[in-house]
Amino acid sequence: MNLSLSFISKYRSAFMGLAIFWIFFYHTGVDIPVLREIFALGWIGVDIFFFVSGYGLCASLSKNASVGNFYKRRFSRVIPTWWVVLAAMSIIGMIWSLKGFPSSPADFFYWFTGVGWWSANCNFEWYIPTLIVFYLFAPMLARMSLKALCISVVISILASIILGCGIIHHLDHVYMSYSRVAVYIAGFAIYKYQKKSDSLPLSIWGPMLIIGIVGFGVGMYLRLTNLSFGLTVARVSIPFMIVPMLWTISQLFSRIKWLNSVMAFLGLISLEIYLLHINHEFSHTIESKYLANLDSYVVKATWFIMVVTSAWLLHGMMQKVNALTSKR
Repeated sequence: MNLSLSFISKYRSAFMGLAIFWIFFYHTGVDIPVLREIFALGWIGVDIFFFVSGYGLCASLSKNASVGNFYKRRFSRVIPTWWVVLAAMSIIGMIWSLKGFPSSPADFFYWFTGVGWWSANCNFEWYIPTLIVFYLFAPMLARMSLKALCISVVISILASIILGCGIIHHLDHVYMSYSRVAVYIAGFAIYKYQKKSDSLPLSIWGPMLIIGIVGFGVGMYLRLTNLSFGLTVARVSIPFMIVPMLWTISQLFSRIKWLNSVMAFLGLISLEIYLLHINHEFSHTIESKYLANLDSYVVKATWFIMVVTSAWLLHGMMQKVNALTSKR
């Protein structure tokens, strides 16, 4: 059975929506049998993000090779929204005297540049600092051949496993970043492969799926005794199985139209949803202040609705701001 790769671009927004939905309830927790186990794996949503991002960035750079325009588009989409949310959280954090929020010029520097993640001075938010670094290397990756990208994926996997062993201790705190390099590059590789042949034959994806499932299982077992190393092994196994995994999900989207529409909507505002809920102390404070008397399941649903609504409004506001600044 050959897998036609056209489904990736067709359902790209829906995949992003599913990823942020999975991540949101991974962070908030769902204490319902079966769903509890599914959402406990919600960190895979980040790997979906990076894979889809790599695929989309390679497509974008293939159509428009201008590196300057690429950086302008990407950073104008991410950084202003990131700064607005950080500024709002900083103000609320100071008013409510929340721990871990910036209280000095150095703290603000670490927050608003992302340097805090890499230097271990501010660890609450790691995705945007990692995404920014990944963006910087995107033009180089887009120029690489399919063979070079595949080799890079393998090297990234081996390097992540070595680093995950704790050999270089001062990089231990950024394992969530380096363990995602392989799946990000895999997105570029799959786009390059699709340009050569739209279908991925069973002779390729079958063995890769087996390797991915076995590696993932080994990683999940190892995490019982060594959390960061086990998760690293599990994460670097995802590039092997992500295409058939997303293809299976796409079959749901093709058959359940409203699910595709809902997830595509969430995908459109996935950046805002992520930023508005990721600071757990901020989230828990709002929940305890305003939603404390509600049932725990109602709290989670209400908080999700609040975040999605706020994300939609923020997305619209930033679109207008970007439109105004682009005219100048």
